Amino acid sequence: MAAKDSFLATIAILESCLGGASLVDGPPNATVQNAQARFLRQGLAVLVFSAMEAFVRERTAEVLVSFKRRVVAFSDLPEQLQKAITIGALDGIRFRLKLQPAAAKVLWLSNAVKPIANASSDISRLSEYSFGYSASNLTEDDVEEVLKAFGVEAPWQQITSLVSRCGITVIDCKGKFVSIKERRHDAAHALTANVLHPDLVDSIRAAKAICMAFDLLVSNSCGLFNRQIGPGVAARSKMKHSDLKLVFMAPTGVPDEYKFVREPQPGSAPGSCIRKIVGMNAASDFGVRHARLNNRHVIVHDSTGNAINWISH
Repeated sequence: MAAKDSFLATIAILESCLGGASLVDGPPNATVQNAQARFLRQGLAVLVFSAMEAFVRERTAEVLVSFKRRVVAFSDLPEQLQKAITIGALDGIRFRLKLQPAAAKVLWLSNAVKPIANASSDISRLSEYSFGYSASNLTEDDVEEVLKAFGVEAPWQQITSLVSRCGITVIDCKGKFVSIKERRHDAAHALTANVLHPDLVDSIRAAKAICMAFDLLVSNSCGLFNRQIGPGVAARSKMKHSDLKLVFMAPTGVPDEYKFVREPQPGSAPGSCIRKIVGMNAASDFGVRHARLNNRHVIVHDSTGNAINWISH
């Protein structure tokens, strides 16, 4: 399963858990019920961060095998990315080697180092351990490192701005990532931790927004490299959120009908409608084709205006 599909499936399950009565505290004298609810909320807090962490690692690994071999050469990549897919990957493999069964270490290591040895000649198969694997848990610095290596300027600033353009209000995405990470740490290591229900709701919403923006940025950068105009290389500028073109897909209000609307420019009238399509599958197929053919990204909204999915070109 693709990283995005796995992530969204996990988020959907976590969201469905939020409505359960078992997560809600009862009266103060319901000590057993309240303790059970607290433990369940702690468990969900761990899973929210784990879902976000897994997505960043897995999506990055997917992008690292998305360079077109006949178009992109090792020398075309920024120096920071060259170091990540060699030295960084070696650091990640060294740490992960400790976690392998003793009997499998030699074979695992011999397979894991091949992409590093071949990186300078085979850009189409880079090591999945290049980013975020040199420690147990992902950090906000790891997220920043990935995007900087792909030529993104001030990554967390771009994430926050892009999230806003997608119709999601998160004032400080880096701060939200840190709070989700710290909540996960407290929930996993302190039995007395108390994760509040509103914090869980906010964490899931923010995690989805952060992962959406991260994917849009790193996918856009990879697409530019595959068109031989990678950001931050030679005299080219680094990439900003404003370099991405967005289109919004949303229900029209007519049963099973969806519209595709261009992103309006600040201070202008609503974006013009590109197409109306009947049927979710047909609309999704059109969205994929439109994104690829026009180098745009499609943000999928539900009937209430919430961003629930995205299609990166």
